[in-house]
Amino acid sequence: AYLAELSEKFNNSQDQYTVVSYSQPKSEYDSKIMQSTVAGTGPDIAFGYCSDVSNYIPSDLILNFTPYIDDPEIGIPDFRENISEGLYQEITQWGNDAVYILPTVTTSHVFFYNKTLYDELNLQVPTTWEQVAENSRAIYEAKGIPGFGTDDQAKTLICMMVQDGCGFIDNETKTVQFDNETALKWLTWFSDNVKEGIFRLVGEDAYFSNPFGSGAVGSYIGTSAGISFVQAAVGDSFELGVAPIPMGSGDNVYAPSFGSFFYAFKNQDEAVNRGIYEFMKFFISEENLPEWAVIFGGLPAYAWARDNETISNLINENPAIQALSQEIDNIGFISSIPGSETVLNSLSMAIESACTNTLTPEQALEQCVQESNAALQENN
Repeated sequence: AYLAELSEKFNNSQDQYTVVSYSQPKSEYDSKIMQSTVAGTGPDIAFGYCSDVSNYIPSDLILNFTPYIDDPEIGIPDFRENISEGLYQEITQWGNDAVYILPTVTTSHVFFYNKTLYDELNLQVPTTWEQVAENSRAIYEAKGIPGFGTDDQAKTLICMMVQDGCGFIDNETKTVQFDNETALKWLTWFSDNVKEGIFRLVGEDAYFSNPFGSGAVGSYIGTSAGISFVQAAVGDSFELGVAPIPMGSGDNVYAPSFGSFFYAFKNQDEAVNRGIYEFMKFFISEENLPEWAVIFGGLPAYAWARDNETISNLINENPAIQALSQEIDNIGFISSIPGSETVLNSLSMAIESACTNTLTPEQALEQCVQESNAALQENN
């Protein structure tokens, strides 16, 4: 509804362009976009992710926003200064400083914990992964339940690895960068804690909000945008605490990037391309983006849209957004080239195999590296 409202507002603000918004069901959304684009009947603008854009860049179908952002007449002079370094790397990861995707709202993982339980056991909110394990062991010994879990085990393991100086994918060689002792150390550490019973996998629950709300686990990592589900699951059972995710004990900081992105398909008519950009600029403005952030459950990706009463109230009222605001400058990126989704899935399976003793951590990582490199080579 707000997208339609903004489209009408933009249309009324000028007489050169007309934006029409269409809603589509999530099921088969990506395939519909691709099929219609190939047929020449696709949309000018779409919501998506970097991995979606990667599929179109080799065919030169995606509009590069950089010339418009840098234009002396219609550009955004402070664009780079108002976006976090990690997020800027994410939207320009295809090289030549080309911006093929415009972020609107940013979300990331946050640390949900049972504050009532933490207070009872005199536990401090963890800032390192080692402290997560220490707290989880204390919870397990006192209550007989796992102290920690994560909705996205692959991306949580990536957090541990990247914070410890390990890469993910090398875009130049199209190979993974976690075929090393650092990755093996964290895979082994995580799987050992699961086997000990102080950590647990999400399993058939898919998300940890319900097990967490029922008191079956003491804390977990999930997306900040999911706090309403957590609050509904917890109810009045205990006091909910939310904090930034641990940042490790070294100098590297990293939190995963989630959120909503716009991308656009290049049109042969330059007037249409300019109109697309003008609407994007209108959408991400200080005037319009904050309300979208409130609706979406995240923070504006740009500093110019965060320093206002709307966002201040959101931070004060929403503990997950408050935690997100403390880690927003730490949000980084991992490569989204074709095949990267296979890498994430393979890494998740490696964690499952190591945690269930199906394979040793060494065997699980070796198999993941082989599958991942094969997928990256095949798709690039």
